[in-house]
Amino acid sequence: MAPANRPASSRLSPYLAITAILLVGAFLRWIHLAPLSDMLSYDEAYYGLDTLSLIESPRLTPFLPANLGRQSLWCYVLIPFVAVFGAHPFALRLAAGFVGILTVAAVYRLGKRP
Repeated sequence: MAPANRPASSRLSPYLAITAILLVGAFLRWIHLAPLSDMLSYDEAYYGLDTLSLIESPRLTPFLPANLGRQSLWCYVLIPFVAVFGAHPFALRLAAGFVGILTVAAVYRLGKRP
């Protein structure tokens, strides 16, 4: 049967599968964040501080020397979240959650048969 002649339900099934997978991934990512709403781990705090320093004095740098050094790409990803939601743990974890969900979508796409 040609792809154009397939029933509508078979054309929707891949979209339903990825939607279900993404919803499960989001649920598992965010279910236990409430007890940690006011706490940061050591590395999260340094990423937040480095992000705030990049917001206060914008610059392009591949390396940040604080906390024995780290690459700056994640801090650049965090900048819009911290700018919109403020310097709170929620902003840092929301960014990590969205990147995690995008990673699940990318892995689904890479693992799907052509």
